Amino acid sequence: MSQSPEERYKARQAERERQAKERAPMSLLWLGQRDPVARFTAWLMIFTLGLVISGLLTWCSIQGQLTEMKRAGGDTHDLAVAATKQADNASTANELEKNAQIANFRAWLGPNDAKLDGPITKGQPVKYTISYQNTGREPAQGFQSDIDQFVTNERDELAGAYAFRMGNFEQKCLATPAMLGARVIYPTTGFASYELHGTLPAEQVSESVVTGAKSIAIQGCFAYSTANKDHHSIYCYWFNARKSKPEHLNICDRGSYAD
Repeated sequence: MSQSPEERYKARQAERERQAKERAPMSLLWLGQRDPVARFTAWLMIFTLGLVISGLLTWCSIQGQLTEMKRAGGDTHDLAVAATKQADNASTANELEKNAQIANFRAWLGPNDAKLDGPITKGQPVKYTISYQNTGREPAQGFQSDIDQFVTNERDELAGAYAFRMGNFEQKCLATPAMLGARVIYPTTGFASYELHGTLPAEQVSESVVTGAKSIAIQGCFAYSTANKDHHSIYCYWFNARKSKPEHLNICDRGSYAD
């Protein structure tokens, strides 16, 4: 049955609409897009979004790792500082213990008394005796001694001459080494002691010394070796006829040293 012109027109119009609808591009978010360009663009956008998300996740992960590394690095530094401090403390403790052991077993040489051997007479030499001991636990090797005696008065002390002379003697003593092969001073016990004897020249024994207007000062030095090291003892006694007992001289308030 043949179609009328109107029916054929409507049929052709419907076919054109159907074909136009098929060719029309669909939404980019629709992956079933029939247009190849549109479909590729949609997949490219999804891929790009995936890369962005992956990059963000990777960045967050790296930041977390960096934070943890910094924290771990701080902890490691603190541990290193603590370990170094502990090692220093241990080294100091060992050094102190070593020094204590040396001090406990080494020789210690020093005077324990001084006296005049007789009465003081004008124009006559004054003889005196210095008693000393080794109160340590090992012998003092290479023993050396020196004595400086002089007469002084209050004016000399106020002027500083007394202190200046004693200072020079101390420097001389500290520069004195123990002598290899010299006398050995063995440890003493109880009241046992060694003795040194000295004499104040007669020309220094004036009337002022006899009356107590002037005083006699006796400064001494011991140099010796112990614990593989040189050591020194410096001592000082004084006598004044008005203030001192000849059998036990007074100890100076300065001029003493021991190492």
